[in-house]
Amino acid sequence: MGDSDDDINISNGICHWGLGEESHSDFIPCGNAAFGHFQCCGKAGFCSAEGHACFSYGGGLTYVAGCTDSTFEDSSCPDEKIYSDQPWMGMVFCNTTVDEDGRGLWVGCAEKWKPKALRNKEQESDDLCLCSAEASPAIESRIVLTAKNKIGNRFASLPLNLGDSIQWKDSLLQQEPEQPRRQPLPPLTRC
Repeated sequence: MGDSDDDINISNGICHWGLGEESHSDFIPCGNAAFGHFQCCGKAGFCSAEGHACFSYGGGLTYVAGCTDSTFEDSSCPDEKIYSDQPWMGMVFCNTTVDEDGRGLWVGCAEKWKPKALRNKEQESDDLCLCSAEASPAIESRIVLTAKNKIGNRFASLPLNLGDSIQWKDSLLQQEPEQPRRQPLPPLTRC
């Protein structure tokens, strides 16, 4: 492997979750910081090529988690709205609240204990993120992604380790491997 500064498809850099706040080592860049600033997501997770969303199969979470800019001013850094005191912010898709084009919105969720690392499915959480108009705080103050900065169809699959290669995928859906085609048997002949 060559020098990590030579390849944009290597996860390289330091992640921050707020102004001068370094992220937990579970979060790595969605690109090589030698080429500019990038959003950060969890190791072995997925980064959306559009928007700032991350997805973790292991944790079953959609979330935002920071960027490589220690000043947190670069456009690669997520706007965590009212949850800027959390190292990462879970999101939920709300199709009951829509944008001007009638599309559902992604809203941020409080993480009561403000965990520094992602939780997984087995870890219980009493955090409940609601989409209803009665939810507190109000949905309008929690909108993270809209139709203008949506979660797209192209994703970076992050490696397990900083410095390893990022793989690009056009879908998060697992595709079944193609089965080999069987050749038909010749017809039986009688002797």
